[in-house]
Amino acid sequence: MPRATRVIDRGWGRLVRDIKAMQQAEVKVGVRAGPKDGDGMEVLQYAAHNEFGTEHIPARPFMRHTADTAASRTASLTGRLGVAVIAGRLSVPDALKSLGAFYKDRIQNTIRHSSSWAEPNDPKTIAQKKGSTTPLVDHAVLVNTIDYVVEKKRSG
Repeated sequence: MPRATRVIDRGWGRLVRDIKAMQQAEVKVGVRAGPKDGDGMEVLQYAAHNEFGTEHIPARPFMRHTADTAASRTASLTGRLGVAVIAGRLSVPDALKSLGAFYKDRIQNTIRHSSSWAEPNDPKTIAQKKGSTTPLVDHAVLVNTIDYVVEKKRSG
């Protein structure tokens, strides 16, 4: 007489699904394309000019500065979120949303506090714009376009 086999999963199936979901998803954080600043320039172009500099604009690398200053905290959070997913306390999409929100905040904080690390605005620029003396913060257009999105990874 055949014996019945009883499978005790203990969450293995969920763990395999979560690992596969982590491998197939990503979070992207940065400047949203589309919006324009007060002068009619696309914010994405304005961001690139400031990140890398131009002939007349000094480089104010807010993305690279964030990557450097937030690396340790980002790695720590990523580890904690991974553990929470593996333990079944957090879904993969929610973990990626948490990571995206954290890094969005880090970039915005870098921009808001750019006077502590970036080359200051030229006095002519301040007079012309009648805006903030803080580099990267004229009317907060750039800081308000920083966002994140959780997506399925594209193959290829």
